[in-house]
Amino acid sequence: PRLSIFINRPGEDRIPNIAGKEVRGIQALETGIQQGKRTFNYISTDPESDIRELIDWCWQLADLNDRGIDIQITIDEIHEFAPQSQKTDLEPRDSIRKVAKRGMKRGIKLVGITQDPVSLDKQTLRQREYLAVFPLSAEQFRYMTDYGVTEAINDLPEYHARVYHASGEIVAEAVKGESRYA
Repeated sequence: PRLSIFINRPGEDRIPNIAGKEVRGIQALETGIQQGKRTFNYISTDPESDIRELIDWCWQLADLNDRGIDIQITIDEIHEFAPQSQKTDLEPRDSIRKVAKRGMKRGIKLVGITQDPVSLDKQTLRQREYLAVFPLSAEQFRYMTDYGVTEAINDLPEYHARVYHASGEIVAEAVKGESRYA
């Protein structure tokens, strides 16, 4: 079975909730799983501590199930939770780094969404397996060349991306994103 959890910042400038999938807190998540639900929109009032708590909970769930459940955590505006910073102790960035580095071994996949990859923590970005790249500014493109992005994306139709493997190989061309989330 697969468990899919989407989290984003509260407030007006955000992706709309996924109707009928909203949960608030770990207890509600556990109740939903007991009811057979597998897709959740994790509504947070304190994203920094909630992301750390959610990742710790997913880690425990993976260990309890002997890695028999695939867990996908999708974080919108991930650069706000895992920013570039010289600070040595910055939560939830450290929890996100942990999942990016060692989550796959436990069946935990991390999907990060950002329109500002330059602001995203480099350690987190280096750990990705795939990278879907939509049109970038010149500064962002120069920055992303260090991560295998070799061709300008601006020639693709609106809401389309090019998908790169960590090796730098293009694995998909002109993949359409959902415009309502763009």
